[in-house]
Amino acid sequence: MADLYSKVTLRPRSQLERIVEQLEGEASAPARPPADPEEAKRRLSSLPRLDPEAVDRILLASGARVTVAPSAAARRVAVRVGYPGSTYASLTRSLDAEILESDKTDLAWRAHHLLDRLGRERCTERPVCDSCPISASCSYHGVGLDPAKRLDLGPGG
Repeated sequence: MADLYSKVTLRPRSQLERIVEQLEGEASAPARPPADPEEAKRRLSSLPRLDPEAVDRILLASGARVTVAPSAAARRVAVRVGYPGSTYASLTRSLDAEILESDKTDLAWRAHHLLDRLGRERCTERPVCDSCPISASCSYHGVGLDPAKRLDLGPGG
């Protein structure tokens, strides 16, 4: 009878609580996510249909790894303002290199969202440079050869 009630709240225990306790007694240790961000990235990368961008977004959102995880739209903005690289990996390294230890999580999170939004709303395939808030930092300005043309932005990019 004692097994049917919680020891702390004295409320009836759910079947799930009982099952979990029984399984915990059987297993040597419950499976825990890896503490090492690189190990977490390696495990996520091994899952089918998760591309590097999706893996980085998961790690950023969970707080397991600090990275800008730039979307296709954000990558378009990054190359137009002058970041080196033409692949997801090289642009991510370029952006992440500027994240200082002191403000890393906050800056990565804000950069991820703001660059994506700018790339979707203004810095599109046909950019609207005259109303762009970072046009002074841009090396493209909608004139000449578009550096974003060298990117493979994937579907919807």
